[in-house]
Amino acid sequence: MSRGAILDERSKRALQKAREDGMPTATEMAAQMGIELSDSEEEEPHWAELPAPDEGEPLRVAVARSLFQAGFKILGVVDVVGGWLAYQFGITTPKYQYAIDELASIQEEIEREKNADREAMDEIRREADEIEAKMESGESIQSQPGFNRKKIEAESDV
Repeated sequence: MSRGAILDERSKRALQKAREDGMPTATEMAAQMGIELSDSEEEEPHWAELPAPDEGEPLRVAVARSLFQAGFKILGVVDVVGGWLAYQFGITTPKYQYAIDELASIQEEIEREKNADREAMDEIRREADEIEAKMESGESIQSQPGFNRKKIEAESDV
C-alpha cells in the first residue's frame, strides 16, 4: 500500500482486523523476502545530468554525456529566446483567431435571435391567453386594441 492512500471505513476495519490476526506489514514482508524499501520519493536524475565520474568512464560515454548536457542547455535557451521573439513579433495569437472570433459572433447572433423569438412567442401566448379569457367571459374580441381585421387581411394578400 502506498503512502497517503485513501481507504474507506470498511477497508480500514478489514486492514486493522488482518493486522490483529497477525498479518505482517508491507515493510515486514519486504524484509522477509530480502527486498529493501526506500522511503525517499525523489527521482534519480537523468544519466546525462549526472556529473561525470573522475576516472574509469570511457571516452565515448563522457562525450555523449557532455553532448546531452549541452543539448539540454541549448534547448532551454532556444525555447526562452523563441518565446521572447514570438511575443515581440506579435505571433502569440492562434493562427486562425479570426475564424474563432467570427464563429463566436455568429453564435452570439443566433442566441440573440433565439431570445427575440422566445420573447415574441411569449408575447403571442400572453395575447392569446387574454383573448381566450375575454372569449370565455363573453366580451367581443374585435374590441381589443391593436386588432385590425382589415390590416391582417391586407398583410395576408401580400
